[in-house]
Amino acid sequence: MPTFTTEVYDEALGHSFESTIEASSVEKGTVVLNVRVPAGSPYLVLTISDVDPYFTDRGPSNVNVSVRPPENEVQPAKIVTEGGTVIFFVKDPPEGTWQILAEYHPNASARLSVSAFGKRFWERLRTLPRAAACKSCKLFLKASVEVAIAAIVLHALPVGAVAATVGGTLQAWFGFKTLEITWEQILKILLGYADTPLDTMVHKICKLARACVGEA
Repeated sequence: MPTFTTEVYDEALGHSFESTIEASSVEKGTVVLNVRVPAGSPYLVLTISDVDPYFTDRGPSNVNVSVRPPENEVQPAKIVTEGGTVIFFVKDPPEGTWQILAEYHPNASARLSVSAFGKRFWERLRTLPRAAACKSCKLFLKASVEVAIAAIVLHALPVGAVAATVGGTLQAWFGFKTLEITWEQILKILLGYADTPLDTMVHKICKLARACVGEA
């Protein structure tokens, strides 16, 4: 059965959640999830991967996911990495409620991470109490870290304009110019993906952004 692990919504931060799907040998169905994209959002990112504490670039099992934008908007392209991770990446997404439809079959297994960032995400993050800032930062950045590893470290996205757009957008977003953090610091963390759990990498990045303290 699908289970929400956590969810955060804030008008300035945006909307982010993570859901896992693990079905028995007889279960099947469709889960409909709604993500609220705020006005001026820089990007919307969704990853669908295997349930694994490490980033292994392994796709979901027996789960098909589609994305429906607000009415009359163009359907976003689905990107599939070399290992099977499914990515939806939309730069400057239209404001409104987007639907994520996950059709699961017997023995399904998948983790869905989605974030629609608010245009004042970093500014808002710095105003939150430390516990709330850390939780929000880690939840919002998880899907982006997965995509950054696939696009920039592993070069696992299809070659072309899409890969360039994704990589460029993420590098700019993780530049943290207002927080005085360099891309090289972020890249050093991403390069350790094989030996470091995904949640630990995200925590390290959020620690650099001064949203988290201590160890993961």
